[in-house]
Amino acid sequence: MSENKATKKTAAKKTAAKKAAKKTAAKKSTATKKTAKVKKVATASAKEIPTLAQLQEAAYFHFLERLRTGSAGDPGTDWAAAVAQFES
Repeated sequence: MSENKATKKTAAKKTAAKKAAKKTAAKKSTATKKTAKVKKVATASAKEIPTLAQLQEAAYFHFLERLRTGSAGDPGTDWAAAVAQFES
């Protein structure tokens, strides 16, 4: 009978160890997901906002391109294209 008790104790220890390992793995997984989410938010917010001079220059180049190709438009569309250029 002592062998049976020893076997049960060993099995109980193994089961407890497996449960602990699963909990640790779950915590690591959750921590990794949270870290990835924080990194994703940090990169999204790290996008630079264009200065007025950059927008003016881009709008001017859109204007020149519009003149060169003879396409229709106005200064408003040039500015809109410049802003869209920096958003993408």
